[in-house]
Amino acid sequence: MSLLTIAIIIGLLVFMAIAVYFLKKKNAKDAFEQSTLCLQKSLGIVNDAVVIISASEMIQYVNKNAEKLLSCKQRSVLGKNFWGLYSLLDFRTKQRVDYLLDGLTKACEGDFLLVLQNKKKIRTHITIHPIDFSANADVKQSYALVIKDRSEQDSLVLRLNYLEKYDQVTQLPNRRSIEVQLHHALADSRKHGAQHVFCYISLDKTKNISDLAGHSAVEALIVQMAKHLRTFKTTKHDVLARVSSEEFAILYRETYPSLVAKHISRLCKSISELEFIWQETQYPISASIGLLLINAKNASATAPAILSDADIASRIARSQGGNRVSLFKPNDPAVLSRKGNL
Repeated sequence: MSLLTIAIIIGLLVFMAIAVYFLKKKNAKDAFEQSTLCLQKSLGIVNDAVVIISASEMIQYVNKNAEKLLSCKQRSVLGKNFWGLYSLLDFRTKQRVDYLLDGLTKACEGDFLLVLQNKKKIRTHITIHPIDFSANADVKQSYALVIKDRSEQDSLVLRLNYLEKYDQVTQLPNRRSIEVQLHHALADSRKHGAQHVFCYISLDKTKNISDLAGHSAVEALIVQMAKHLRTFKTTKHDVLARVSSEEFAILYRETYPSLVAKHISRLCKSISELEFIWQETQYPISASIGLLLINAKNASATAPAILSDADIASRIARSQGGNRVSLFKPNDPAVLSRKGNL
């Protein structure tokens, strides 16, 4: 709830206390009507949705923001039971919340799913303020429900979480996501001796395509390649990711290295056979692939180290002419040389 809303609510409660004082001095009915009118005018400028209901749960007032949020007009809901029209679900358990006002003597708040008459569910934060009208014999107690719509905020959070984990061009998991998966795979190898295979795929000749056809052509190639690589996942547990501008990776979980090696050889061949056509011109493509085994021997490594080693293997494949697969061997002179130059 905003500071402005809190300040207004507190001010209103103070005002009602003053009104009670004057009720004792003057005509109770006139003073009550004046305080109620002031309350409604003040709530009209609150940025959040506000609904006032009686102790018997009948709707007494709905401000403009509440009309918009609840998809109703004040005149159509006045005097009706609030819980007969709407319901609340606990945000975490999704269980219906009943008897929310029973015994309530001070402000309370919480996160709820507000279920509208059309069954639409809205993520909300609701603060309930008791309003004491005890000086008026006709109205002993009411409650102001200040309803903050969190839908847009939650949507933004979900969007940011997605951007943090996924590549926007291919909709594949990104480098950060594959690092998390590698971390789990390494832990699995340490604890249970499981074997995994990590495949690092670096596209060849993309600079030539960029120079001849521009960035848009390369982006189209990346999208086509992502679609093609999806067909080379062997199980639903395998993870395909885009790890940099022209590089992909596949983590094959709990598999036999000999089987994956043959599978990756077919993958490498299939890439060289792909037809990439941009503006009626066909461009040859291929990939340099680094292959790395994850098992108990290297399970103490970090996820970034695994990525780096697999990248080195792909660079060795490219240095040998590209369009081939290179298995990472930690004591290989070519590996040691490249690590020394990093």
